[in-house]
Amino acid sequence: MKFPFRFPAGAILAPACIALFASQSLAQVRAPVSAPAGIMEASPWSSVLYDEPGDGHLWAVGASWKASFGADGVVYFPRTGASEARNLPHALSPDLVTIGGEAFPFERTVQAVKTGDRVELHRALFTERYDLAPDLIEQSFVFDSMPRAGDLVLRIPVASDLSAVETDAGLEFRSDRGRLQYSRAVAVDARGRRTDAATHIEDGAITIRVAADVLADAEFPLVIDPVLGPLWPDLTQDDTFSVDAAYDVFNQVWVVVYERVFSASDHDVIAKVYGSTGTFIAQNSVDATGDSWVAPRIANLGAVHKFLVVGGATAASGGAKTVRGRIVQPNGTLLTMDLQISISGSLSGECVQPDVGGDSTGTPGSWCVVFQRDVSGSSHTVVYCLISASGSLAGGPSTVPQIAGTSDGTPSISKSSDSSAWLLTWEHAFSLNGSILAARVSPAGTLIDTPFTIGGGTFIFDPCASSPLFGTNRYAVVYQSGHPIGPGGSTIMVVLIEGGTVLHAANLMTLENSFTAAENQINASVDSDGEHFLVSYSEFTSAFSHYRMHVTDLAVVGTRLQTAQSHLELQPGLGQSQERSNVAAARASGALANRYLVVYDYKQNDVDHNAAGRFVDGLVGAPPVGTAYCFGDGSLPTLCPCIQPNQMPFPSGAAGHGCANSFDLGGAILSATGTLSPDTVQFTCVVGGNYASFALMLKGDASNPVGAGNADGILCISGALRRFGGHNAATGGAPLGTWTLPNTIQTISISAATGQLPSQTAFYQLFYRNAQPNFCTSATANWS
Repeated sequence: MKFPFRFPAGAILAPACIALFASQSLAQVRAPVSAPAGIMEASPWSSVLYDEPGDGHLWAVGASWKASFGADGVVYFPRTGASEARNLPHALSPDLVTIGGEAFPFERTVQAVKTGDRVELHRALFTERYDLAPDLIEQSFVFDSMPRAGDLVLRIPVASDLSAVETDAGLEFRSDRGRLQYSRAVAVDARGRRTDAATHIEDGAITIRVAADVLADAEFPLVIDPVLGPLWPDLTQDDTFSVDAAYDVFNQVWVVVYERVFSASDHDVIAKVYGSTGTFIAQNSVDATGDSWVAPRIANLGAVHKFLVVGGATAASGGAKTVRGRIVQPNGTLLTMDLQISISGSLSGECVQPDVGGDSTGTPGSWCVVFQRDVSGSSHTVVYCLISASGSLAGGPSTVPQIAGTSDGTPSISKSSDSSAWLLTWEHAFSLNGSILAARVSPAGTLIDTPFTIGGGTFIFDPCASSPLFGTNRYAVVYQSGHPIGPGGSTIMVVLIEGGTVLHAANLMTLENSFTAAENQINASVDSDGEHFLVSYSEFTSAFSHYRMHVTDLAVVGTRLQTAQSHLELQPGLGQSQERSNVAAARASGALANRYLVVYDYKQNDVDHNAAGRFVDGLVGAPPVGTAYCFGDGSLPTLCPCIQPNQMPFPSGAAGHGCANSFDLGGAILSATGTLSPDTVQFTCVVGGNYASFALMLKGDASNPVGAGNADGILCISGALRRFGGHNAATGGAPLGTWTLPNTIQTISISAATGQLPSQTAFYQLFYRNAQPNFCTSATANWS
């Protein structure tokens, strides 16, 4: 069984080595709110989902099938997964009923009536009934009486591309990759007497025959009852991906949408609603029709407590590519759906890759939908329009101004406008060169800023725009620079924007001071909780040849981005590639003020993906003065030098600490508080125990984030070194347990002692004596 969503919280790592930057104020650090661990959702197919998209049909979808009920009859589709190039429809309604060899008329065009998980078509002579379950459909023909004596024969034409074969168990309809089983029918009368009804393939049709003597002795109503069930090789898995999420403050719920493969040419979209802490509430189908919806995106309109889901739709008939949407609304334990709406309307050319922005505040407004319009094979434009709370077109569609001879596409829009403006960003290509452009869209649907450049290069991909910081016109945009198989690989760029101006652009790995910067990073997403920005991305792990999902929490200090939490891994130890993430901030108050939901998919095998999600809590206020790195907990490529199982239960320090020492096997932990302007920095290092006789702080103007073994620990500072703040128990200081600078013995200004400037980044580490004989190496010293 698969479990599509997991919601454990992230974690803040404690420092073993500190990088100091400029900071405006002391941060108030709040640990992430714990979310219930483990699986937080009911079985994905504990019930049948229903869809009335507005085309006159009722659609039902189960784990291994879907069906269409309309005036033109009932059509059944086995779920084949990507193994089949297209859907394999199988008609179920009869076209002929004879009694005693004489054809009897019946109502052919009737509307389906749904009661619970039963769907009926009342055809006067009989009722065509379907009892639906997640894994099968039971078809019944109910006769309340017989107009005359004789054999009863129902003829169901085989309107299917599957090959019909009779077996001992019944009928099978086969392709090269799977089969649909149709059991031999049984006739059951009102007294419960059961009689086999002859079921065969005759002249291109299924025929079900009940003998005249059975009818003559039957007590009515009489039910004729075959059962359908598909068998395709990959039906034990549920290929789900392209996940997105949004939060509604009023209802205190998250709605998650994702794409599900029905066949290679038909992808459906499912929506699930969860409580604020991840408790599963309900699910429904956004699209279960024969059309194919891909890459769904969702945004909330706080004033009306509704969500708009958009997707790129390929019509089953004709293959036209358009943008469609659907408003979904939580109602207690239900998730209700409005009718599908056409967003791209009558625009010519293929309309693809939509994204949607809403407004999380209580101010009435509209959604803004952006998408790519393919004018020709090599020419694309970016189009946007407004959709009202009732689902009508409120503005546009409008085309973003374009430079002649260029192409624009792959747009993204901020998930919330904060009642001010949405940030729109997209790829802009000219010949072999490309750039990332941006502009803002007002709540009235007008461009506020002339499109401006925020980045460029030979290979740039998939920009993503955040919601704004509260009360500002500040946004963040992330995009992928480079290609994993290209020169130099790929990395993630992050750009801070104010209005139409770029304030700061940086390589995210540089901001993190990441020791894995040489690996490839792809598929970035970003959103804002109103105070910080959370960036998610996938990073390749060469040792295991798969991608792992990471997040980094960014704060704004002055006009620059700075890490507050760095390189947190969302699902450690999974062993499967995790990609295609999307970040959604609650933008709420109270416990959820800094809560994000990061959704993504991970690859189970070559044909199967699973949708997943985790909560991450951002920090409160300005970031700490320093960012931790150089952990001796086994997370670095360089391991601690001391590996003595007879003396230590593990060769490394505790998570987020330095290497183990003889006082404390968890290792020393260094932290810093205060600011650089004014200079109020205070370092604290908890070594463990009360036995270290000497300690010394060192500053480096460069770092080695991979680290190098040194004494009993790992050294991660480099370049020109400055020593300061020595503490010696032998000359009057107390034995070192907790080392603090400044202290009552000496007051040291960091700027005076080390020359650090408020605008400078420097790197600090504590050296301390650890002289217990035979603990580890002969060096008798260690590092935080």
